[in-house]
Amino acid sequence: MRNSTDIQSLERFMIELGRLVKSSDRVYLVGGTTAILHGWRESKVDIDCKPEPEPEGFFEVIARLKDQQSINIELAAPDHYTSFAWMGGPVGVYCPPWTN
Repeated sequence: MRNSTDIQSLERFMIELGRLVKSSDRVYLVGGTTAILHGWRESKVDIDCKPEPEPEGFFEVIARLKDQQSINIELAAPDHYTSFAWMGGPVGVYCPPWTN
């Protein structure tokens, strides 16, 4: 059984993802993962993300981080979710690679 995702595990994931991928393409966090970033919820069972375009080495890094950090990662896109525009909030949030 894998760990749930909270803000600390999400930050660890993004730091390692930014450190390990081989290009500077974008990764969007979407769905309930954005709710964690905004403080609307404390945790969820996975990280929802969408590479755009796919950073070099992305899938290899994702597989590695899933095992190392014991987390679930789901590939998703903002159009897979109901729009929160009526709440004035984003559906997806772009997070540049985090650095230490």
